[in-house]
Amino acid sequence: MRILALSDIHGKRERLANILSQTNSFDLVCIAGDFTTHGTISQVQDIFSIIAQYSKPIIAVAGNMDSREIDGWLSTMGVGVNKKSIMYDTIGFCGVSAAPYSMLHTPYEVSEDDIFAALESGWNEFNNATRKVVLSHVPPYKTKVDTIRLGLHVGSTALRAFIEQYSPDLVLCGHIHEAKGTDILGTTLICNCGSVAENKYAIIDINDGITVEHIG
Repeated sequence: MRILALSDIHGKRERLANILSQTNSFDLVCIAGDFTTHGTISQVQDIFSIIAQYSKPIIAVAGNMDSREIDGWLSTMGVGVNKKSIMYDTIGFCGVSAAPYSMLHTPYEVSEDDIFAALESGWNEFNNATRKVVLSHVPPYKTKVDTIRLGLHVGSTALRAFIEQYSPDLVLCGHIHEAKGTDILGTTLICNCGSVAENKYAIIDINDGITVEHIG
């Protein structure tokens, strides 16, 4: 399976369209949130209309700059994995939207306890998955993919604890634009996809192993 992994679109529909047109064939689109910046459901629908031209399945979570209403719309459309799971072939995907509470008071923030509970809720739905993938807007705490320019780690402690307890095969995330890249925590491969708004994304191939190619 080839996954086009996107995050932090922030309403930049032209950049999204360019990425889609330039990307080699893919089987599935995973979007790790921040479709908008304080945006609306209609803006997210516009973004989805661009992706829909490629007739590929979509799995998504909402980001901290989206809203609970956007998260609810993703669930209604059958593509959201916040607190739930979706199977494609034999690969299971679960996820969590939003980001932990912060001093920035962005539109969609939740507690670390809520993050862990959301992840566990989806994880417990898995049945006979040969690979297990977590889709999260926020990266795990104290990794190479959650560091801001000041050198501080700002990821989720709950996501890190979840990875340490359950060892998913892959975590796809975004949120920290400057921390695009990969890291390994235990046996889990972590990929911060980078920001579509900055022309960055990742291609993930899941076969016998898992490989990541960062673009941009």
